[in-house]
This record gives sequence, structure tokens and C-alpha cells, in this order.
Amino acid sequence: MDLYSVYLPTGPGSHRAARTAIARTLAGVMAPRSHTLSVIMGDFNYVLENEDRWTRESGAWSGHHDKQEAKEWEDSLWKPYGFSELFQPNFTHCNGLARFRIDRAYANHHLSDQLDREYASYVLPSSSLSDHKALAFARQIPHQDGPREMSIAEDIIWKPDFAHRVAVEFQELQAQDSLPATAIRRLVLIKRAMHTVAANMRKEEQISDLDGSDDQVGWILAFVRAAEKVNLRRMRVCARHCPTS
Repeated sequence: MDLYSVYLPTGPGSHRAARTAIARTLAGVMAPRSHTLSVIMGDFNYVLENEDRWTRESGAWSGHHDKQEAKEWEDSLWKPYGFSELFQPNFTHCNGLARFRIDRAYANHHLSDQLDREYASYVLPSSSLSDHKALAFARQIPHQDGPREMSIAEDIIWKPDFAHRVAVEFQELQAQDSLPATAIRRLVLIKRAMHTVAANMRKEEQISDLDGSDDQVGWILAFVRAAEKVNLRRMRVCARHCPTS
């Protein structure tokens, strides 16, 4: 495994050109992914999506200004060498002007590697040492579940959002199903929805520590971003961390 740690120049103009030049430099020393797993992580000082930067003065997303630079990195390094981001949605840097998601981790593992490995990244709590939050990543063998239980544990059934999530999953299964919507078929799908939701909720309990770390404003902004994208799972995570009063 090759690990690369980067800290790219800050600012527009010549600094942006310097960042793009670093992408080409990295491409020149990168080992083929057929031989070596490479991970690049650090402060890239540009964002990928409009919602990755929130400007305090205007209260608006402003990441679109980096769209061209993001494409240059995609064309120069990420796409040719098979890199994909180990995505985590939390902001990683906060100053008097804005909040950013500029610290990221990328790996060039083959898609098939995800059949028996799990990849993840998440931010750690803030520190007085830096305005940036530390970013951690993991590559691990997933937990192997035993045979699916015939019954669903009561603690899962009595969770407040279990029924709602089953209804949503059932609707999605119905929309994708190609068989006639008979009573028996609906029963099969509702049972499948219940088991799927129960398994997902149990898994969410196991990975709750990977939600990341943020302050109250950060979690509220994260909830808004998730709502705009209709990301229900992320909305639930953010709601769990958002202030209630």
C-alpha cells in the first residue's frame, strides 16, 4: 500500500495552477492499481460540490466556484488512475468566512474489492491544534452475519421510525417489482421490507461511531443539505445530532 499525504496551496490564481500541477506530479509517480493500493488524503483546498462550501456572509452554498478545478483533478489523476473518494459528508474546516469540506481521502481499489472489504472515512472531533478536523479512514473485513433470523428482534420493532421506514422500503420494492401486485405478492414484499429495514437498523447501530463530528450549526447545515438531496438516511443521522431546543 502507498500512502500519500497532501497539503495544497490556498487561494485562487497562481495557487490554483500550483494545485493542478501537483495533480500532474502525483500522476507521474503513481503505481498501477493492479500492483499497489494507493491512498491519497489531506487538505486539497478545493471542493467538489456546490454544497461542500457554505459562506457565512451570504448564508448560501458556494462550492460551484471550484467546479472547473475539480474537473481538472478528475481528468488528470482521479479518473486515469481509478481513484474514488472515501466519502464522508461532514465539513472538515471552519473559519470566519465559511465552512468547507476540503479535507478528503481517495483510494484506487478496484470495484470488486468491495465484495469482501469495507471502506469508510469520517472526521474526528475538533482540536485546538488546527482549524481543520482530523480525517480517519478504514479498510476492513465486514462483519459476517449468520443466517437471517426468521423473527425480528423486539428492540428493533419498537424503534420510533421502524414502521415508517418499512412503509418507505415497501413502496420502493413495489415500484421496482415486475410481478402482478396480488395480495400474496404484497405480503412477500412487506416481509422483505421488514427484514431489510431491521438489518439496516442493526447495522446502523454498529457504525454509529462513524457519523463524524460537528457542532450544532454544522449538523443543521448537514440536515438541510441531506433534505435538498432527499437523502433520508443522512437526514435521520443529522436529526439525531441536531439541537432540540
